Amino acid sequence: CGGYVDASKKNDMPSEKDYIVIASESTSNIDKALTNGIEEVKMPSETDSILNENDARVVKLNKTEVANLRQENVLVEEDINISATSSKLLSSKSIDNDFSVLGIRQEKNEDITSKMSVALIDSGVDMDSNYQVRHRVNFLNDASEITYLDDESGHGTSIANVMTEINPNIIIESLKVLDESNYGKLSSIVSALYWCIDHKIKIVNMSFSTKTNSKVLHKAIKDAHDAGLLMIAATGNDGNDSMVEYPAAYPEVIAVGGVDWKGKISEIS
Repeated sequence: CGGYVDASKKNDMPSEKDYIVIASESTSNIDKALTNGIEEVKMPSETDSILNENDARVVKLNKTEVANLRQENVLVEEDINISATSSKLLSSKSIDNDFSVLGIRQEKNEDITSKMSVALIDSGVDMDSNYQVRHRVNFLNDASEITYLDDESGHGTSIANVMTEINPNIIIESLKVLDESNYGKLSSIVSALYWCIDHKIKIVNMSFSTKTNSKVLHKAIKDAHDAGLLMIAATGNDGNDSMVEYPAAYPEVIAVGGVDWKGKISEIS
């Protein structure tokens, strides 16, 4: 292709950012598209392994290198931060009250005895909880020690509480992508989705959102949908007049909003 700039001339280039790059159908191998001058970002082992399996990398790029890769039909996007959609933690008591407001407390599946596996892509689930957690996969870092405080923010544990209140027989696949401030990288979330595909998970909960319509995220969502995954995501927390955020806005995902104690759409939903 024409119009290339020598990627080795780093001193003349603008500042670099972390980008996730994925091979397209017309790019047979991502390594062939990456020149020797492009630096690969060190990722947690779980994230790195899954990205490599799906011909994807996280690398440092400047604007010129991004343009060069896009000329090769490589999917290139900044490895943006994505945030959880709620900071409010729910107790069992508040869940009871919320169900009674909606008039569906009697519908709670208390008599279900069959097990149901659900992937919770979130901030982790505390180990001192009573939830049935089959896998704990950390896409944030390579923590050498497993501690009882697996969920530094409490967000994932709160969502696990909601799910098990609805169905106490849920088996949780805890996929940790959000940090103590409830922020996570696009690369971690994409890796978690491909983990779900590899492990034949059928139901995925995603209580995070971004206003960015990410082609990289959408590709992972479409791949998961094609593999038969049912994905549920929160619409966002910016209020009634705001747009539905991603990934809930993708047609392959079931979007879920919130209501207040009167059963009306919540001001933040």
